[in-house]
Amino acid sequence: MAFEKNRVRAAVLALPLAVGLSLGAATAAQAATFEEDDRATIHTGNAKDCDDVGLDGSVIVQIDGEEDFGTELIEYERGELEEDQYLDILSIEDGVEVTGIVVKGGEDANIYVPGENGLEENPPWEDLRSPLNAGDKIPQISHWYICGSYTPPETTTTTTTSETTTTTSSETSTTPPETTSTTEETTTAETTTGATSTTEETTSVAETSTTEAPVVDNASDSDDLAVTGFGSSWLIWAGVLFVVAGVGTIAGLRVLRKQ
Repeated sequence: MAFEKNRVRAAVLALPLAVGLSLGAATAAQAATFEEDDRATIHTGNAKDCDDVGLDGSVIVQIDGEEDFGTELIEYERGELEEDQYLDILSIEDGVEVTGIVVKGGEDANIYVPGENGLEENPPWEDLRSPLNAGDKIPQISHWYICGSYTPPETTTTTTTSETTTTTSSETSTTPPETTSTTEETTTAETTTGATSTTEETTSVAETSTTEAPVVDNASDSDDLAVTGFGSSWLIWAGVLFVVAGVGTIAGLRVLRKQ
């Protein structure tokens, strides 16, 4: 029984201590959360463009809920208006030069300049936020934009020239030579002298073509003699008569001498 009473007393005494520790931790946490970001410079008043906050360049990226543009030049997370308290810029495109980042929530804005006040010169830039509001709390982002310039990288066009080798094939068209066709026209001239008829064969070449003339057998290769059309039998008989007449004449003269 006494043991149970001691446990109750210990619990009652420990309760205020636990509550006090919890409140102290919450107060310390709250005080640490609501400190200003020492990487940023606070700008009070209007902040709509680069001239308003004293930054060089022009607005190249803007998220204000009315006219948003330029988000294709960067990659970011969080930063949603009226939802997020922080903005993370993870990367920027080639050709983008950032002179400052402006994050506004409430009446004032934080200006972040790459390479200054401990902010890295190149992204990622994380946990960017607006200044504390009148209640010493971090307000939700109302709008943010980036000042600077953008120069599109030069586009290099590579032209590949392929050499085409053209092989000219010379085709020889063989046209059969013109055919020489020899047509022989035979003109037969008949000359009649007495009983003898002489036939002369005259061969003239009338037409020429590329057809080979038929092979003509040589007359010397044939056993048959060419017919000339000339008859000589009467000369033989005339000779015989002259011989007989001569013999008769000589015999008559011998007879006369003997007498």
